[in-house]
Amino acid sequence: MRILFKKRKGFVLISTMLIVLMLSVIASEMSKAYFLDIRKEGYLSFDAIAHTKRIESEKFLLNFIKRELNKNANVNKQNPLLNETLIFQFDDFILQGSLIDYSNCFNVNHLITFKAGKSKDNLKAIKYFEDLLSSYEINYLDAEQIIDQILDWMDDDDVPRNNGAENYFYANQLHYPREFTSKRLFINKSELLAIPSINKIKNHDIWKKLCIIPMSSNFYLNINSLQDDDKHLLSSAIGQSNLNEAALMIKKTPIEGFSSIKEFLERFNLQETELPIALDISSNIFLFSGTINYQEFSYNFKTLIKKENNFNYRIIDRL
Repeated sequence: MRILFKKRKGFVLISTMLIVLMLSVIASEMSKAYFLDIRKEGYLSFDAIAHTKRIESEKFLLNFIKRELNKNANVNKQNPLLNETLIFQFDDFILQGSLIDYSNCFNVNHLITFKAGKSKDNLKAIKYFEDLLSSYEINYLDAEQIIDQILDWMDDDDVPRNNGAENYFYANQLHYPREFTSKRLFINKSELLAIPSINKIKNHDIWKKLCIIPMSSNFYLNINSLQDDDKHLLSSAIGQSNLNEAALMIKKTPIEGFSSIKEFLERFNLQETELPIALDISSNIFLFSGTINYQEFSYNFKTLIKKENNFNYRIIDRL
């Protein structure tokens, strides 16, 4: 009987330890779930707060940019507002970010124009884009496919170009996700990713130099704010295949900028009639990339801002 009692006593001890262990595991998991719910609730709350802070930040930015950029007619490399880290302290959060000249990238919408619902290819823009792709050493066949598929995505017909793709291709079961061409100008850059041939350049350096100005076919280069890595954009604009020459032009641009396009053309012996795209000495499209720091949370955002003819600024896209 004594032996049996000892065995039973040992069994009870082991059972008790197992129960305690199980309860500990359950308590631990419940604790994790509890804190996860609290954290999730915190993020959900911050998401609503971040939206409010973003609206407040953008309202401030529009007034700030108007005041600073309107001090000088020209937007040039000397402007301290561009390409520098900007930090603003609000009552309960910090806004940090940078403002860049968004005119110095190729607006893909420039390839086509619409009038009364009818599309028309912009032949000069197409030639410019061909030269731009070539300057980045994109082979001819890939370049033709990229251009044709972009044009087919925007144009108003259902007839595919030589290297293009229309609705029959995107609706095919082999293509996923199934989509239809937009038959309009692009609204944002992410739309380009629906075009198969874009995969050939989305990880290439040229991708950073392509942009979308929402529902706008306007495109020009601000010669006064071009940076060293904009030599491809400039060489294609002036019909200069030598990238080193284009880089030298950017380097020789006065810090305060040229006072007119005529001065720029005369400085480098260029003829305006030969240029495939428009040049300018200022800009009216800017991109602000910012971060809102609130308590232990951070919120990243991008806002596209346009300067109007009356020197006011408005938001045209939130990225």
